[in-house]
Amino acid sequence: QSETVSTSVEVVAGSPPVLSISNLPGTKYNAGGGFVSVLGTVSSTLGYTSMWSIDSSDVTSPFFVKSAPTPTVANKLSAVLDLSAFTVGNSYTIRLSATDSAGVSSFTTISLTMNEAPGSGAVAVTPSKGVALSTPFSFAALGWVDEDLPLSFRFGTVPVNDDLSLNLDSAAPFGDVRSSAFMDGVALPSSAHALNYTVGCFSEAVDTFGASG
Repeated sequence: QSETVSTSVEVVAGSPPVLSISNLPGTKYNAGGGFVSVLGTVSSTLGYTSMWSIDSSDVTSPFFVKSAPTPTVANKLSAVLDLSAFTVGNSYTIRLSATDSAGVSSFTTISLTMNEAPGSGAVAVTPSKGVALSTPFSFAALGWVDEDLPLSFRFGTVPVNDDLSLNLDSAAPFGDVRSSAFMDGVALPSSAHALNYTVGCFSEAVDTFGASG
């Protein structure tokens, strides 16, 4: 005894669209780095539509079209990513998909990694007291943590507010970044008597991708 069952399948001509995305020029990007372009290719024996998108993430509108943020870009082989839309330290999957006129779809992806600035650092200044424009002070950048080594460092002074907090927006660095985490022989100016003659000091660390903390 035997039994036969049957079904039907639909076989369409051609093959799914073949897609590729060119490698990004950098391995990591800073959130303040402006914009970066992604470039793709689509090959199909049939007509097709395409779409740039981002896989599920904390970013809703990563693309930039006609001076406005947008969640997707349709029927373009290139797209512009607004780096300010992304979160530092996170990685994202950018997707290019295509569907041909027979309804067959395919996609390819590329990863975008956002850089995170150095953190957990501090500055030590010795001695803790001295004479204005006479005593040589030594600066040391301590405890800075970042995976993108080597770090560079910058030192300087910052104004002290009336409540003795520091006005970091008006920092005055001692020149450009330097490879050493130490700086010796610095003569510091005096401060106001009302501020107990306190001079604010800072250290800044910069990683290999230019992010500073």
